[in-house]
Amino acid sequence: MKNYIIGKKRFTTKEIKKFAKISNDCNPIHLDPTAARRLVTGNQVVHGINLMLTALNLSHKSLRKLKFNRIKCVFINPVNVNEKVNFEYKRNNTPK
Repeated sequence: MKNYIIGKKRFTTKEIKKFAKISNDCNPIHLDPTAARRLVTGNQVVHGINLMLTALNLSHKSLRKLKFNRIKCVFINPVNVNEKVNFEYKRNNTPK
């Protein structure tokens, strides 16, 4: 299996605040740098669903002909605000 980078993005504080307002998810781990430092991640982190929606958007732009019946999203590590993220497509031919 080969991974293909379908996009790269850096989520800014401004974007995080906008997403929090739209989603109504105002958890301090996403919005308050002081509170986030005291939590398990130690930093402000990007909303997981924001990462997933961005990945779907990038996959639509990059892989227009791609058809799928299932999506698997695994959050291995938190993504810090202003951290560069590579979004990859991985084709898995073996159903589970």
